[in-house]
Amino acid sequence: MGSAMYAVRGRGSRVVGAALAAALLCAAAGCSSGDGGRTAAHDKPKTAERQAAPEAVVKAAVAKSQELNSFTYRTTGTMPDAGEVSSRASLSLRPEVMTLKASTKNTGGKDVGVRSDDGSFYLTGGSARLMGLKAGQWVKLSADDRKLAAAVDADITAVYTRNPAWESGFMAAVARPREAGTRTIDGVKTTHYRGRATVDQIDAQARTEDRQTRERRLGALKGYRSGMKIRTLTMDTYVDAEGRTKRFRMTGEASGGTLDLTTTFSDEGKPVTVEKPPAGKTVSLAKLMKGMEIDLGEAGKNVDLGKLAKEPPTLP
Repeated sequence: MGSAMYAVRGRGSRVVGAALAAALLCAAAGCSSGDGGRTAAHDKPKTAERQAAPEAVVKAAVAKSQELNSFTYRTTGTMPDAGEVSSRASLSLRPEVMTLKASTKNTGGKDVGVRSDDGSFYLTGGSARLMGLKAGQWVKLSADDRKLAAAVDADITAVYTRNPAWESGFMAAVARPREAGTRTIDGVKTTHYRGRATVDQIDAQARTEDRQTRERRLGALKGYRSGMKIRTLTMDTYVDAEGRTKRFRMTGEASGGTLDLTTTFSDEGKPVTVEKPPAGKTVSLAKLMKGMEIDLGEAGKNVDLGKLAKEPPTLP
């Protein structure tokens, strides 16, 4: 999800990297005196209570999102350099599996991805064809290929590491979220909250969390901060009657254009099952890249891909 770190060229100068591109809801009603009269003393706590309600609801919804082990999401919108994007995925953290269907302007078609519990990720469709594979063939990124993939382009690893539930945690950095009405999403009534935060504020807030939440949130932020060079995010979160985030939207100006992503969540807690592609139809990323030329940009030198595949680089 970040901008390309490196460009991989070959087979007609096609760029491989571009291919992968709560319970507190409705609380804190205002107080008034028994005879209907109000005083300044009564008005002050009422204002404080009204502000406390959105903050409490948003924080509780964020906490629930960070605890999700499995869910389905669909994301639509625009990304810098990639243009219009859409994806639908079901993922689980324990076991770590995922099914993914996605499309971007860069791939020229739809992609299908599968992450298996052995740490491998398989991709077919438009992206695979851009890499020179035939219809029905899959490129395989094994656990050993992950650093190699990251060296090629941060977007490749983002395909199988993105977790929008962790991204929705950015909302916790909004100092004064405001209630912005209600909306029914997929038949579910939600309350809409809106706010804005800089990436520095999101970073600072994340560092106040426990270790696991901190690492997840900072990892989710990295692509937007370092890759896209976004400085400020405007965010909208839609919370249902159970205090869960039903939808999350974030927008911001990046170095390569506008980011505007809307993610809708469903099937929280339901198990996710995957089926790996037949071995005879898969090609490893290392094998696919072997013999191709890597342009390391500023480094300005070629790398022996055969050696790189065996000894992945240490990344920053």
